[in-house]
Amino acid sequence: MPCSNITRGIDKRIYKVTIVFFAILLFVLSGCSLQEIRQEIFRIYTVDDIQNAEQKYVKKFDSNREVIFDETLEILKKMQVEVIKKDIEKFLIVAIRFDRLFSFCIDTTPVGILINETGQNSSEVIVASGNYPLGKFVSEKIFDGLTKNSGKKI
Repeated sequence: MPCSNITRGIDKRIYKVTIVFFAILLFVLSGCSLQEIRQEIFRIYTVDDIQNAEQKYVKKFDSNREVIFDETLEILKKMQVEVIKKDIEKFLIVAIRFDRLFSFCIDTTPVGILINETGQNSSEVIVASGNYPLGKFVSEKIFDGLTKNSGKKI
């Protein structure tokens, strides 16, 4: 009888490994890169992901990045989306749930926002998403809101 318990334990491990293998194979065959898998499944975004995005939207503002960061969070709150990452040290924001505002995305499609300091009292805002039309839509909303709140756009 002890042999059958060992066999069941091995069967469970093989089953779990098989499920993970097929899940990874499915993502690879669907054209997802490891970076996309990391971002979509594990919700891990870095500053480099946004700075090195293939298509990103950038605008400079005459304001320090602390103010821009807070105003961006307020704009996202008014848009009624969910902020899943808010890193004040890196000035990085990641938000989801844009599906109520934008038809061509699902609720978990993320948008990354990074605020870089470009001078003593100027900052640039970078908006990026794997869904390029969504990135453009969100960047327009954020840039318009920041222009109204902060005043001057460079």
